[in-house]
Amino acid sequence: MHLNAQLHAPHGFEGLVSGVTYHLMYSDAARNRVLLVTFNASSTAKAEKSKPVNSGGLKAVVVFLQRDRFEEAIKSELIRPSPCQRALPHWLDDVTMAELIEHDRCRTDMTHPHDGRVDAMLAHLWPALERVKEVFEATDPAAYLNKLARACTPVQNESRYRLAFFSYIAFGQERLALHYRVTQIGKWERKAHERKFGRPSKYGARNGHSSCGDDVRLKCEKGFRDFATPGASMRSVYRNSMLKVFGCRPHTEPDGRMAFSHPEGARFPTFGQFSYRVCLAFDLETRRLMKYGASRVKSEFAEPRGSFIASVAYAMEALQSDAYVVEDVAKGYIEGSYLPRLHVVRIICVGTGAIVGIGFSVKGEKAEAYRMAKFCMAVDKVWFCKLFGIVIREDEWPTVGLPMHDLTDRGPGATSGGDAVDADLLATIKEIAPSYSGQSKANVETRNPKSVKSEGAPQFKVTSQTLVQLATREIWRAIESNKTTDVISRLGPSALSAGVFPTPIGLWNYLTSLGRTMAYRIPQEQAIRGYLKKIDVTVEDGAVYFLGFRFWSKALHSSGVLAGARAIQGYAFPMCLRHIFLDTPRGIVVVDAAYGIQTDEGELFLCIEEMAQLMELRRRERASLTVHREAAKADVAERFEAQSGGVYETFETRPGRAKRGNAASREESRQIMPILRAQGGKP
Repeated sequence: MHLNAQLHAPHGFEGLVSGVTYHLMYSDAARNRVLLVTFNASSTAKAEKSKPVNSGGLKAVVVFLQRDRFEEAIKSELIRPSPCQRALPHWLDDVTMAELIEHDRCRTDMTHPHDGRVDAMLAHLWPALERVKEVFEATDPAAYLNKLARACTPVQNESRYRLAFFSYIAFGQERLALHYRVTQIGKWERKAHERKFGRPSKYGARNGHSSCGDDVRLKCEKGFRDFATPGASMRSVYRNSMLKVFGCRPHTEPDGRMAFSHPEGARFPTFGQFSYRVCLAFDLETRRLMKYGASRVKSEFAEPRGSFIASVAYAMEALQSDAYVVEDVAKGYIEGSYLPRLHVVRIICVGTGAIVGIGFSVKGEKAEAYRMAKFCMAVDKVWFCKLFGIVIREDEWPTVGLPMHDLTDRGPGATSGGDAVDADLLATIKEIAPSYSGQSKANVETRNPKSVKSEGAPQFKVTSQTLVQLATREIWRAIESNKTTDVISRLGPSALSAGVFPTPIGLWNYLTSLGRTMAYRIPQEQAIRGYLKKIDVTVEDGAVYFLGFRFWSKALHSSGVLAGARAIQGYAFPMCLRHIFLDTPRGIVVVDAAYGIQTDEGELFLCIEEMAQLMELRRRERASLTVHREAAKADVAERFEAQSGGVYETFETRPGRAKRGNAASREESRQIMPILRAQGGKP
């Protein structure tokens, strides 16, 4: 047993009462006595629980026992240690020390913090604490403490002083034992009072109505439920509630100002009372949801719930895809025209952060772009980049394969058009992010290129590059991002100790070298048939034609399809028609563009949109050539007749065939040939 132990006598003992907790303060050998203290509440304090506990509602009662009798009672268990040794006084209820500390830390706007009050009380108690042995050995410890209380500046209340001293000692000199009771502050019942609480109104102390009644409280809650729409301010909610829930009407005061009043004199709240009742009825999260909507609350107010990378352990275990718009606008081939904006779809591996696929579309974000990105993801990147005239090494973009898990938004990528035609290539798990929720696929959202929004009149960027060149640039950007993005936060202890370079490519190579990948590979021909756009081509003049342009290759010549049907099915990557793929009995055949005479290699890289404009130019030129042809023939005829004096086109039609073998014709030929031949020629 130790000093300040909490004891009780189950059946009472001499001056001790059963059911009361006593604190052992001091064992005085000289006086053969033991000093115990108990803390009892008066009836007044029990009735007024909202008052501070050291305001007179509680008092410390000193109890003496003979030392030998006390020790004998301890041995015979007539006095026992209490089963629950409290760390704080009972008037602080069941609040813990941590909760008291947190309570003071959160209330930073208090005029007089509780810490300051405790420090002030400890300063007054210091003389008594220095003489604690003298206090306990005094004939009357209470009188000794009263003398010290009167000596303080300012003079302290004797009862409170004794209570503070004994509670501080009884609970191990814990400063929180001097804390005010906070659990019941403001919780007393107010419904029975008719007067208005709070700060007096400028129109008079009793102006206004109490908002404690159920009628006012329930109407405040109903008004908030009915009118707290996203974007609505609290004042607009209050205004609508006054008119449509409380039935108030605006009126003009004698001084010209306007205010609310009720036609029947019923009670209604002020704006402050309305806000207070709403805050009591609805927690902060609910109010934010009703005012801002779930998306804004999630992005700005909600606490983080962990990272996406914490849920994966393998490369290609989970993917995220999203689209962005390229700012640059390409000029069209027709004078004064502009081609549609280029939309780029990226697919990112959540585990490694690597961009594993890229696709393109024009005239908006289309499902076709997501399908093309999956095609890129499935095939070898060296071969894929070669379709755009890009030459890279295999280690610059080693990501190849399809995943089991795909996460996209609710746009075109979520439709069936964004999936492979072949059902065997569909992801096992396909997850759709909520609408307008970028945080649900934050990995890909944060990797999209960002631009600075300029002020002033609208403006746009025009580039001399073609759509295919813009797409080529975005492919290079993806390669650059894979080489430069910092993924060091994804590296665990084993990866760090292995010296893994903290880029997506470095982490990808590390995981795949250990077999930690969920990607599976498919044949290139299966990827072409499953993801690329189906097209119809025609066979003509020993080549195939698509959109009026010629395609040919040696593989096509040896495939045997040129001698067969006039129409063949093929596949194309719409953003780059440098090559198309024909489906032949011998498999997929790659056919190269041969648009005209031999020209610069770069002119062969066209997309469907550019080919459409070139087709329009062909149509216009062919129409103008028709007019030009007839005018040119007429011009030649006029100039011939003017210079020769003859008719440009004159003839006479006779029946039969011209006879060039009779005697007259042979004689004519003999005479005229020496003239037509060069000098010295044979007759």
